[in-house]
Amino acid sequence: MTSNAGSQERNVKAVGFDSTSQNKERQMIDRLFPPEFRNRLDAIVSFNRLSQIHILTVLDKFIKELQAKLKAKKIKLSLSCKARELLAQKGYNPEMGARPMLRVIEIEIQDRIADDILFGKLTEGGLPLKDVLLNLNSSVINGQIISAPLTEGRIRDILQCRLAGKSDSAILPAKTALRDLLLDTACDAFWVADRLPHPEQPFLFQFDADMTFYQTEVIDELGKAAGKQDILEAITHKAMNGLLDFRSAFKERMQHLNGLPVTAFDDIYRRLPYTKNIDRLTA
Repeated sequence: MTSNAGSQERNVKAVGFDSTSQNKERQMIDRLFPPEFRNRLDAIVSFNRLSQIHILTVLDKFIKELQAKLKAKKIKLSLSCKARELLAQKGYNPEMGARPMLRVIEIEIQDRIADDILFGKLTEGGLPLKDVLLNLNSSVINGQIISAPLTEGRIRDILQCRLAGKSDSAILPAKTALRDLLLDTACDAFWVADRLPHPEQPFLFQFDADMTFYQTEVIDELGKAAGKQDILEAITHKAMNGLLDFRSAFKERMQHLNGLPVTAFDDIYRRLPYTKNIDRLTA
């Protein structure tokens, strides 16, 4: 059997010899377990914290077991390096070790694949879209998972995987995806305005109002398109047109308000946190 007894004491940096932390671990074990139980144990072994290599090994073990189960249904599962790293990040806890890993795999992979096996594209077998099903359009910064902006391909993949067009509820993931994309665009405006000389508040308020209007328009469009065969193309086209309009209007307004030459604005624009993806989407 295994226990987390003493794990918190081990994580606290001890001053002096390591025996101090070992004594604290033993004291914790003595408090948690009665003497009658401890006398039946052959040995008490203290384990160190898992390394990244060990965590990935545990992940690979669980994935291989899942792959074997899916093989019987003619479904092939493969993970990209990005997917592997993110699952390892989400499935490890310093105090719990790799115990949360199995639950993370169930939530992030098994449950989502199960939906497609029963109702989606995998009813006859196939290859699930690994990074899309796992929602892996993100990066790990200082131990935290940060969502990244969407691209045209990301929008299409979300719609293809999550929208069956059978009910109004199926459209909700697309609403969330496009709302996030619009918020990213709004972040661009405030990021630039904060760094350019003498930003004018009226512009920011107008831009925010435009964003709110367009967001409402997109959501209304999604509601009307629910259940139609052309939903994927309609939504993607709507998002691309809106972003293209915003990019042009935003650039023109900032150049006019600040009197910047085109080259100066382009230099700032290229350093925006989100516009690299927007440029690819609207190219």
